[in-house]
Amino acid sequence: SWALRPACDRWQPACDSEARLRQRDSAMNRKLLISAISNLSTAYNLVIINVSHVTIAYQYCGGADACSAQVEAASTAVLVGAILGQLTFGYIGDCVGRSAALRLTMALSLFGATISAAAVPLGGDSSSVLTFLALSRFVLGVGVGGVYPLSATIATESSSNAERGRNASLVFSMQGVANLAAPLVSWALLAVFGVPATGSGG
Repeated sequence: SWALRPACDRWQPACDSEARLRQRDSAMNRKLLISAISNLSTAYNLVIINVSHVTIAYQYCGGADACSAQVEAASTAVLVGAILGQLTFGYIGDCVGRSAALRLTMALSLFGATISAAAVPLGGDSSSVLTFLALSRFVLGVGVGGVYPLSATIATESSSNAERGRNASLVFSMQGVANLAAPLVSWALLAVFGVPATGSGG
């Protein structure tokens, strides 16, 4: 690097241009990675309820038929929130910037996922844990819905014309990885910790 320094001193504009290109490529790769991880985490949180509500219903209700309304509410609340997030966060991204809006959606997703993981029955009715899940997953859904338009926009805007399609495909392929990971993670957790007893409520 020392030997090249005189050339850089002599051709400083060319060296500055090369440094700017490296910084731009680094920023593009960082945005692409963030968008891909965002899609992976949100898709996982979106589909995991389809696996986990079976165990939750047997544990807290004694079977899925005993609290089918609450199960449906917990399963669909995230979709309602996702619709709201998709309709609002594109506009919010235009107002405050894509990166800031994406951080906000990820914060909502993280908050909703954390509260969902800590779900407990409300009062003496053990099946009310599904009502708790419906509320927390609505918040999660708002974050999930906001991630999709923002991550797609960030992935395409931060890519060159030649790489735009490939990068957008890479970002959204993380949804397939999440769909595969959700049942595998659930299976591994049940194998390690065992299946809760029916009607155990905890």
